[in-house]
Amino acid sequence: MNVLFAGPWDLAGKATAEYFLREGHDVCWLTKDGKRTLWDTKFKGTVYRGQFTVPQIRTFLQAHRVDVVIVLTAGLREGSDRCPAEEPDLPGQLLEALQGHSLQSFVYLSSVELSWQSPLNPRQAALASGELRCRASRDYDGLPLLILRMGYLYGRVPPEDMGVTGAALRAIRKQRPVRCAYSPEDCIDVLAASDAAAAIYRMVLQSMTGCYLLVTGHPLPLQTYYRCLERAAGRPAVVEWAGKRHTMAAAQYSAEPLKTATGWMPFTILEEDGWQLLREAADLPRPQPR
Repeated sequence: MNVLFAGPWDLAGKATAEYFLREGHDVCWLTKDGKRTLWDTKFKGTVYRGQFTVPQIRTFLQAHRVDVVIVLTAGLREGSDRCPAEEPDLPGQLLEALQGHSLQSFVYLSSVELSWQSPLNPRQAALASGELRCRASRDYDGLPLLILRMGYLYGRVPPEDMGVTGAALRAIRKQRPVRCAYSPEDCIDVLAASDAAAAIYRMVLQSMTGCYLLVTGHPLPLQTYYRCLERAAGRPAVVEWAGKRHTMAAAQYSAEPLKTATGWMPFTILEEDGWQLLREAADLPRPQPR
């Protein structure tokens, strides 16, 4: 397959791009990031950096005979309430460029947060808007759309690259309080990036469409989650619970539809051995400036 990743540097994107590259597929990346690479230097892919027009994107699609597009959403999936500066209307530009282009799969990486009970904050609203834009193209243009609502991601990368989990890990190691908008009993699902990549690869390979929760199916109360981070950091966590919002019940974090469709199973569970991976990641050097 010929796969185009589009958007800012992204932990899920890095793990997934490297998975495709290991399997021998052609991979390219469209981004405004100035220096960072989406994959390890031992892999060979093509990177286009800058701000691009729709005709330019269409040229890239044709030159690489792209049949899979994966939209990277980085800070929109995990971050503060505020909406970060993202690629300007990149999903819209991609969807316009794809008109008349034969595509096997269009993957939009979203967040399980959109399934929670709380009102959307500005960041989540921007993510939901991207989902809606993609669904409109599916309904109007027949876009083969796959939306994946993922849990919080972590991996063997510096904490600065790990979204919510990395930010909490840094705060704990520096003995700063961790502010949480939820309650200790609220549940979340935390997913190793390598497991997410394996699931994405299987779904794309099978040309699956629809909206799926990409979760381990082993949700944790936030209180237990922070205990795992304490073990990884080697320090006690001071959590300031606001209790202003709520996630969703543990039973709703079901991975069964995904497991049934693909046979995928998570390899790493945070409470069992994932926290040890975080302990290794906490000592990695900071990433280079983007």
